[in-house]
Amino acid sequence: STQSTWGTSGATTFTLTTSQFGSLPILFPVGTSSASLPSTTNETTTTTDDDDNETLEEDTSEPITGDPKFAEVETKTGEESDTVVWTCKGNLLWFNNQKWTERGKGEFKILKGPAGRSRFVMRNDLGKVLANHLTGASLQTHPNRTNAWIWTAVGDISNGKGSEVIQFSLKLPTQDDAKTFKRHFES
Repeated sequence: STQSTWGTSGATTFTLTTSQFGSLPILFPVGTSSASLPSTTNETTTTTDDDDNETLEEDTSEPITGDPKFAEVETKTGEESDTVVWTCKGNLLWFNNQKWTERGKGEFKILKGPAGRSRFVMRNDLGKVLANHLTGASLQTHPNRTNAWIWTAVGDISNGKGSEVIQFSLKLPTQDDAKTFKRHFES
């Protein structure tokens, strides 16, 4: 219903009725009405929860599609032709300026390419590449952790440079994950 509320002529108000709080008005600003909200259908269903005697209206309209700024974009990662050998989450550190520094947390993969070569790729939760280099290096056990490994990577290209030599340490969630990582990384 449309009514004047708090001096806003033409504001649209909906009411939610509950046994605990009574009637609660929900106010839409001036110029906003249910007819002006984006929708492809105007179907609504009413549900009643017997425990709380609440009546809610649920909008079952379809989402808006066809807007070019929300069109799905195909993203190429360079991993399309590779086979995932093993994947897990971990915490990656690198030896920089004579100290261990966190590079990031996220999911890593050991991938096997079409030529049969394996590589280690790790991305953080936002998709930024933290490490990307060939595997096969010899792993060393971490001196303070049983579920972590240290190795030196030659040719890591995560920073856009292909000639970098970086020393990494990877902490895995469990000792079993650390054993599985070692088996796949060194093969």
